[in-house]
Amino acid sequence: MDYKNLTDNNLWDGCKKGDLRAYNELFNRYAPQLYDFGMRYLKDEERSQEIGIDIFLDIWQRRGEITIEKDISSYIFKAMHFRCIDYLRKKQMVYVDVEMMKDDNRFSAESTDYPMRYREANDSYQLALNTLHPKCRRVFQLSREENLSYNQIANQLEISRHTVERHISTALKRMRLFYHDYLTFLIAALLTGL
Repeated sequence: MDYKNLTDNNLWDGCKKGDLRAYNELFNRYAPQLYDFGMRYLKDEERSQEIGIDIFLDIWQRRGEITIEKDISSYIFKAMHFRCIDYLRKKQMVYVDVEMMKDDNRFSAESTDYPMRYREANDSYQLALNTLHPKCRRVFQLSREENLSYNQIANQLEISRHTVERHISTALKRMRLFYHDYLTFLIAALLTGL
């Protein structure tokens, strides 16, 4: 079967049945357009790629649950639109928080408990990092700690760029989940006075 000649609806039907080749064709068909769409909002290459990959990963993982009203392309671009807006909101909130913290001496390097806060933050990062599969952890560290591009990581580890993107996407999801759970626990502990 030539997947390139199938309609989006036929490919989506194949995806719902677990046809990985239909999914790959949808990915190849829409990933570049989704990236361009994300770049218009974010002006950030890696973030646009990550969000696009997250959307496709989510589509594959929830293919049995997702109901498409119109067509798959509308769904994909609408998802990208909302995730870009969500990312920009969060980014703006973080920026505002950082600006507010500049004048707060509790967050300055001269603060007496700064070393303790730094150690705690680093310990929680290491805990989150250790929840990742070793290959995924290595890819994430090369990206975030050594600032290598996806292509550089792929060349160094002798894996495909697509594999690097999958590892980064997986790592980011796991890190978000870990920090969400960790912060929920921390806030509960603070509120109960533990």
